[in-house]
Amino acid sequence: MNTAPVFDADTDNQGDVCRIGQGTAPLRIVLIEDSLVTSELLQLFLRRGGHTVSLAADGEAGLDMLLSEVFDLALVDFHLPKKNGLDLLVDFKSEAG
Repeated sequence: MNTAPVFDADTDNQGDVCRIGQGTAPLRIVLIEDSLVTSELLQLFLRRGGHTVSLAADGEAGLDMLLSEVFDLALVDFHLPKKNGLDLLVDFKSEAG
């Protein structure tokens, strides 16, 4: 059975570091992050774990994505343009019911 390994800070013989998700199905993740470097690193890390990652670069776009699609996990930056992360989550909770 081929599953993604658990997060592991140790390096294996292949030099792989930081593996996630052993025994779990791939997740649909929305990453709401305005930093290009941070979003690229997180996307790479998560996709290597077998997960699907959708990206929004500001709070308003992130809220629109959360309201229009189904995700298993939302990773939300606090300091975002147009709507900060806390306001985004409050609005999502209010609008999604």
